[in-house]
Amino acid sequence: MPLHWCEATKIGSPSSTPVMIPAQLVYCPFRETDERAMLWDPSSNGAAAGFSVEDAVVRATREAFERHAIMLSHYLRLSGRELDWRDLALEPGPMAMAMEATALGLGIRVACLVETPFPVVVCCVVDPSGRFPALTTGSACGVSLEEAVGGAMSEALYARRQARDFLTNVAAVDARELETIEDRVVYWGQPQTIERLDYLFGSSMPLEGTYTNGFLDEGYVADITTPLFAEAGISVVKVVHPRLQPLFFAEGEKRILGDPDASLISSEPHPYA
Repeated sequence: MPLHWCEATKIGSPSSTPVMIPAQLVYCPFRETDERAMLWDPSSNGAAAGFSVEDAVVRATREAFERHAIMLSHYLRLSGRELDWRDLALEPGPMAMAMEATALGLGIRVACLVETPFPVVVCCVVDPSGRFPALTTGSACGVSLEEAVGGAMSEALYARRQARDFLTNVAAVDARELETIEDRVVYWGQPQTIERLDYLFGSSMPLEGTYTNGFLDEGYVADITTPLFAEAGISVVKVVHPRLQPLFFAEGEKRILGDPDASLISSEPHPYA
């Protein structure tokens, strides 16, 4: 089966000999002529922009690592360490949003999945009344724990507003047929889902070490800067780390890397958009 390839360099070694990596891991949308040649459902995971290639690579790597952590946490049912966000020195914006949401009766819980090499945090916003969306989620990877918590909370709260504005009257899709971000938001916005993510909020971080140590040792970067961005002084890259678990949206394309015991993989679709 023919594959299309694109040029990339090893992360941390920009002057090293270029290597070729599958184009489907870099570009989105992308389809091979022969569907049997598709290794993964193409996505924007690990794409980022910055004012230098190095800056963009750091941002892209953090996103790819975040997706790795949230996917494995969900499908392997591994908890994080619950945090009291009120005790953290958050930026004024996320703190104000959270305080307003709780004053309106919403519940906000956050958990740190891993702390090294970057903190990854997930947030659940729950409406105990059961009104749609009864549950929205957010996730973020930051330079600091506070940055990650603020990012995850902001994402979950923004997702709630968008769901109320655009998806209130959309019918829920069967779990096995989820194909889009919107499908997942509607699925998880139903009142019966409120307690299904309680496993996230534990007292330890089992992902730490076992699923983080060495996972960023091998990585490649493809420079996908267009002339328009280059003229503006902006670099755009896509990073590929072979050991990191990508995020996917089509449940039919679900693949969990590392060949885990199939009996350990949750059949519940992930809640992240």
